[in-house]
Amino acid sequence: MPIPEADFVAYLKSRMADPSRTDLLQFAYIWYQPLSKEVSDTWGRLPHNVLGVPVFALLIWLHTPLWRFFAKLIGALASETHRRLVLAALIGISLAYLVMFAMVFDYSRWISNWAVCMFLLLHAVKMLPAAQVTALIPTEDQKTNIFGLILTLIPRVGIIRPF
Repeated sequence: MPIPEADFVAYLKSRMADPSRTDLLQFAYIWYQPLSKEVSDTWGRLPHNVLGVPVFALLIWLHTPLWRFFAKLIGALASETHRRLVLAALIGISLAYLVMFAMVFDYSRWISNWAVCMFLLLHAVKMLPAAQVTALIPTEDQKTNIFGLILTLIPRVGIIRPF
């Protein structure tokens, strides 16, 4: 930032709905530290934060019906070039988020953002010409309904730890 940290924090505080919540400004220092320090901090916190990985894996696994539908959409594309481009996009997006894993410790946020990118890509794939119609996920599929219920009952996903 081109201004002193105190000025930046004062500006942020002036824009807050509740300026008494100074705890929300505790991460203002990240705008002033070099990337090497951010990476060092992330790797220092990794042993503690990696404990949430099984929960994130579970949340991703609970979306299995959707991932299967996505795979069927890709398989139904009319053009091999489109299939290759979609797979390259999937790999590219995922690799970019792995780089973020090494650099930023707020795993819930980047995993959620990765999932949003996957959903956006799914919608983009639906717009491409298909050789055949891909059936939607059946509403009477018991397993899908159970997974959806479990996901609905999860109260929130935290910033660093899953809950």
